[in-house]
Amino acid sequence: SVAELLPVLSSLVTHFVVPDPNFVHNDYFFNENIRKMYGNKVLELMEKYNL
Repeated sequence: SVAELLPVLSSLVTHFVVPDPNFVHNDYFFNENIRKMYGNKVLELMEKYNL
């Protein structure tokens, strides 16, 4: 389910996409990286749940 996926997604994002802890989540490049790696659906879910 989406609820089960979110924590995993959040940690994946933190560990593999954004090594810098100061990185801002709504940064354009962050969104582009997520979209390229996981697709638009994941990006939509993250925006919906403010990850």
